[in-house]
Amino acid sequence: MQSDMITIIPTADEWRQALDVTRHRRSSRTLDIVKTVILVLVTAYCWIPFFWDGAKEWSSFIIGAAALLVAVAIWFIPSWSLHRDAQKIAARQVTVRLTLTDEGLGLGKDENYVCVPFDKVRATEIKDGVALEFVEHGSISVLPYRAFTVAQGLWLLDRLFPKEEV
Repeated sequence: MQSDMITIIPTADEWRQALDVTRHRRSSRTLDIVKTVILVLVTAYCWIPFFWDGAKEWSSFIIGAAALLVAVAIWFIPSWSLHRDAQKIAARQVTVRLTLTDEGLGLGKDENYVCVPFDKVRATEIKDGVALEFVEHGSISVLPYRAFTVAQGLWLLDRLFPKEEV
């Protein structure tokens, strides 16, 4: 392949998928589950005596409610933040310009053009395309399947996800 230019404006959903797989979360799902279980146990520890004794210690109820709110926030805030960030990027109508070359993926155009070798691109398949993380440049992009032809897609996927020889 000589060099093919792909230009596309990804949708908010495509950006959300890319951000979801490329963002480095501070917490894993397993850790989130452990934190949630602990907070639910704290809530139970505070609320059972509160309701059992006839609502005498309001501080116990408040601590339990706060623990439950934090448990809910652990699951909803990252998702909400991801959705909001994807909407912001999509609203700016960010145009993805990639040049497919034998040496790697070309980013930008004219004086801002840089070619990133395939081994410096961390690619992850998503539902609607490929999420690209340019390690040395600290940037991410999304390349929806609708952006390229079948031949371009096969050529690109073969380079982004090389088959290991046995």
